Amino acid sequence: MPFPFEVPFAEIESDLGTYVDEIFSCLQSEFLTLPKGPGFVEYPAFESGYEALKRTTGNFRNLSPGPVIETVYRVPITLVVLRCMLGFTPPEWAYVTSQRTHVAVSQGAIRTIDRKIRMEPATPLRNRGGVTGERIRALVTTACQILTEGAPEEPEEIIHRLNKADTSSGLASLQPLADLGVPYAMLLCNCSAS
Repeated sequence: MPFPFEVPFAEIESDLGTYVDEIFSCLQSEFLTLPKGPGFVEYPAFESGYEALKRTTGNFRNLSPGPVIETVYRVPITLVVLRCMLGFTPPEWAYVTSQRTHVAVSQGAIRTIDRKIRMEPATPLRNRGGVTGERIRALVTTACQILTEGAPEEPEEIIHRLNKADTSSGLASLQPLADLGVPYAMLLCNCSAS
């Protein structure tokens, strides 16, 4: 059957339902696919960051910011792993970090940091201090606090974003995943494109 733009309007008017059905049968949504651009993080790179974080924290028994910050500089993809564990997009993490630490982390700044890491996930970062170092420290500190705290109590009609199997009870939620060898990194990896 020809498309509506291929026939005279009078013909469409005479059989409108058929042409509407034809158009709808051709429509496809692309929401189930994502472009795999140069910033796409492959699973082995993501897993290396998760495993580095797991080792640094003793299977998530001690999520102190200092050692985690050192790990982020050594294995930068760890920063993206932390973001995925939180379930945040870069701008959401920047906003929460700015609120909690009073360190200005703009959307542009976090997108730049996140993209640089995704483009070169295994290239160690240089700790030059400065504003970027302050932002990374604030981001990691915020992530460690939130992941340690877990989801706060909310009214029954509201569900908190952290009220999920891996973060609802803070470290108590993360430790069994690490101890049992659950392929947690595999589950998280798909969020790194956010």
